[in-house]
Amino acid sequence: MPVDDPGLPWTLVPLDELPVAARPPERGLGDAGPLAAGPAARSAGHDGTAGDPEGAFQGQAGFEDAVRALIEQAAAQGAHQLSWCDPDFLAWPLGSAEVVVALTRWAVGPGERQLLMVCASAERLFIRHPRFARWQADFAHRVRVLCPEESLRADLPTLWADSFGQVLQVFDRDRQRGRTGATRQERQRVQERIDALAQRAEPSVSNTILGL
Repeated sequence: MPVDDPGLPWTLVPLDELPVAARPPERGLGDAGPLAAGPAARSAGHDGTAGDPEGAFQGQAGFEDAVRALIEQAAAQGAHQLSWCDPDFLAWPLGSAEVVVALTRWAVGPGERQLLMVCASAERLFIRHPRFARWQADFAHRVRVLCPEESLRADLPTLWADSFGQVLQVFDRDRQRGRTGATRQERQRVQERIDALAQRAEPSVSNTILGL
């Protein structure tokens, strides 16, 4: 029955007395939409499926921020395997004190931990990042630095993959333009590409040779 309220400029009508066409659609708990689904579901999509948030970056600062975030995440999640590839890692923020601290947290975590680095020149890497070189010497049992055969060195990509499915890809190294996050197929492709390069590589120059 309609209800007249002198304090309102309209008449209140019970829902069950409205015409069917005028009734709002019914929703179950699963249809609450992105605002009611919680932050985890909103970041993953309306269906709440798990997934890594994708983020594009451009420029040196954006690239460094992306690498730092991935290292912090790997340390927090306890990723057992990190796989990196770059011609020389000169643009990576590996000389940063905060990055070395995060890498230490990752390296001393429980279980097996392995960092695989594929690059064309470990010597340039260690000279550019002496703090990282000292860290690598302390955790040599956790780190493998490999140099691929000469025919592959000129066109090495910049890639990150880890055992939690995190991915970083640089598409334009001149502008440091790339993204983090990927589909499952892309993650598999990135990891397979790094593994294929590692299979055609040998242990690179050691810290002892460099006198570090």
